[in-house]
Amino acid sequence: MAYQDILIHLDESRNCPARLTAAVNLAQTLGARLTGLSIMPSPELLAKTSVSVTPETILAERQAAKDRTEQQQEIFKQAVAAIRLNSEWRCVTGDPSHQVNYHARFHDLVVIGQTDHQDPDSLGGGFVNHVVLGAGRPVLMIPYIGPRPTLGQRVLVAWNGSKEAARAVYDALPLLDKAQQVTLLTIATESGTEAETSGGELCNYLVRRGIATSALHLPAGDIEVGDLLLDRAADEDFDLIVMGAYGHARLREIILGGATRHLLEHMTVPVLLSH
Repeated sequence: MAYQDILIHLDESRNCPARLTAAVNLAQTLGARLTGLSIMPSPELLAKTSVSVTPETILAERQAAKDRTEQQQEIFKQAVAAIRLNSEWRCVTGDPSHQVNYHARFHDLVVIGQTDHQDPDSLGGGFVNHVVLGAGRPVLMIPYIGPRPTLGQRVLVAWNGSKEAARAVYDALPLLDKAQQVTLLTIATESGTEAETSGGELCNYLVRRGIATSALHLPAGDIEVGDLLLDRAADEDFDLIVMGAYGHARLREIILGGATRHLLEHMTVPVLLSH
């Protein structure tokens, strides 16, 4: 198993250059092909977001969006050309989450950015929810503060024995195979839980695959699970967290579970999620 095709979503947000750098470096490390995806708003969306809707303003905003996309394309081409990376550029029109999920079907990994509530050009939580829960592929989210100098050398795996966690571990195998350190962290209210027992089984499975893995078990206490993960990542200098994404559909919304949402809102290291 390997990541042969990686998709990165590009936009106007401030964290996009750091996201692109992380994706380029990862594709180079894994020998993968990188596809850059830029999404222009549809005429209908422009009409909804325009203060004064006239044919002239729609045309002007459409041209401005095209200009921004061409700038993104040039930045992408320069980044991949610098290391002669096998790549492709795609520019489409439509809803961002729908388009990312559609193109994700034909790639092994999707790279997106964390929502930055201080950046008006950053896509909101609704975009993140729909991609993480609807892409059908592992999603690597890069924090808006940017990744650490390395990515995937020291990996912290969040394990609770669920099918989502198992899927995340399987989807992360191309990275775990190359990692220098993998630590499996289980968090439970009492010792001897099924999560802790299955964590030992998972360590044995990874070791049989040639992945040196250590196990760590912590009580939950009064701290948010997401904060426990982030604290551990900071204390031991992990550069990637792997975890299952939990969520549910309610009415017309797709909503991430509380622990997943909390971690993604406060993340300081890249997180690979699977659902």
